[in-house]
Order: sequence, then structure tokens, then C-alpha cells
Amino acid sequence: MAPEELDLDAIFPGLANEEDQDYVDEALANGDISITDLEKLTLDLISEVSGRPWWVAIRMIYIARMRWSIFSGNLILAQVYPDRISLSAWLDALWLNIFHGLPKDKWTMLSSILEMPPPSEAAKDNMDTMEMSVNQFTSLMSG
Repeated sequence: MAPEELDLDAIFPGLANEEDQDYVDEALANGDISITDLEKLTLDLISEVSGRPWWVAIRMIYIARMRWSIFSGNLILAQVYPDRISLSAWLDALWLNIFHGLPKDKWTMLSSILEMPPPSEAAKDNMDTMEMSVNQFTSLMSG
């Protein structure tokens, strides 16, 4: 699930109190923050509170929503209540539930699917690692 498919406004400022929502709306209206900046901030918040990259958290939640009839009973029996623990802890319990019901030979594949950065994030990672030393550049040019 891509962030474009999410209603990020429902998360932030949507989950903030009314005063903070008004503050964000005013900052947007004044041009102090852009929609793009607000979306990035929201994704960063998701990463922070979930204890994992935002795309992993979103994918896990998507799986939970799609298979809630399976996971809800297991989480209730384990006394894992989302209103009593952090999102990070709830996702940890969900992770165990997802993998507990999966054959071990599928663990690596599903883990890779969940953890693979979306193209927008993968491109950022590639740009960050595209530094090269003078010697590497010279070696390439003399190739």
C-alpha cells in the first residue's frame, strides 16, 4: 500500500487535538508548510511511533485489516489490546501472529515483501549511496 492510497490527513493532523489541527491548517494556509512536507512528516511520525519504517507498519496494518478474522482472535487470546499498549508493541504482536500462521519456508519471502522499501524510498537510498571517491571516479574514467 502506497502513501498515495492512504488518507494521511486522518493520521496527522487528524488524530491531533482540535487546537493542533487548527495550527497545522493555519501553517498550510500561510505557506509555512507544504502538503508534501506535511505528508513526509506524517510518514516520519508513523515510523517513529511504530518502531519500524512506515512502509512496514502500513503493510502490516493492511494485512491485519485484510485478515482480521484470523488475527483478532489470536490477539485477544494473547490479551494484546491496542488501547493498552504502544503501536510498536501491537505491531510486534501482530508480526508474531502473521509469522506463526505461516510455514517457515515462507518467512523469508514475506519478510522481504514487508520490508522492501517502496520505489520512492528506494530511490532516496540509492541517491544517498551514490557517493564515490576520487580514486573510484578516476578508475571508472580510465576503465
